Amino acid sequence: DLNKGIIIGWKLEKVERTVEVNFNNNWGLGLQEGDFVALADKATSGANSGSAGYQASVVSTGGSMARFLLYNSYLYTVHETKLQVFDISNMLKPVKGAEVQTWFVVETIFRQGLNLFVGSTTGMLIFDISSPAAPKQLSTISHFRSCDPVVVSGNTAFVTLRGGNRCGDNLNQLQVYDVTTLTAPKFIKSYPMTGPYGLGIDNNILFICDGSDGLKIYDATDVNAITNNLLAHYKNINAYDVIPLSGTLLLIGSNGFYQYDYTDLQNIKLLSTIPVIGK
Repeated sequence: DLNKGIIIGWKLEKVERTVEVNFNNNWGLGLQEGDFVALADKATSGANSGSAGYQASVVSTGGSMARFLLYNSYLYTVHETKLQVFDISNMLKPVKGAEVQTWFVVETIFRQGLNLFVGSTTGMLIFDISSPAAPKQLSTISHFRSCDPVVVSGNTAFVTLRGGNRCGDNLNQLQVYDVTTLTAPKFIKSYPMTGPYGLGIDNNILFICDGSDGLKIYDATDVNAITNNLLAHYKNINAYDVIPLSGTLLLIGSNGFYQYDYTDLQNIKLLSTIPVIGK
């Protein structure tokens, strides 16, 4: 339904995908599942057919656990210790661009404005993409070894740390940073969590996928008292990542992809489901 911006139907197709995995790396990396982005615009066909192919002018809203995102004519991906740029101005013939070494095992990527916020197993990195083809690293925040997706709203970055897994350590927290000065982020406060995965924010409404403890929704207006302002707690929703978009929550979980109406935070309503059955 294009008017409501929700999915009301789908078609099942069998797709085979080959994934190259380097089992000889020393970082113990596993496969990442659940990456998803919401596109603000569709790729449009070029004025000329044939070699012109499809031209991209796309901005995506990625989930906090995403390992890739689109911005205008560029695709950014993170893998092992690299931030990779692709020029997709011709989507039929993408061109591999700059490869930025991060020296950290990077796992997630999030964009706000002309900046990329990259989560790693040991910290958060901030890049300037005012020159989209050549990301420039501005700063790094280090913490204990843990998985850490990140989202940003205004001048505040929200990071979840999850331990007890391949990332090491046993730290389960929400951490908040002031990123007013991108070259020198400041730690504000941390909050204990159960086992958080992804998170999303919309107008100070913070959604956290807290593992077995379900989906938690907070008013994050006061960054020094977030857990004191729990708006709703859905223990029966086991989510991996979320994208809140002006009243519609896109959610990926262990059983599939879901869309909820969250205009009433105390009673979010399921709009659609695409089941994903593992084999």
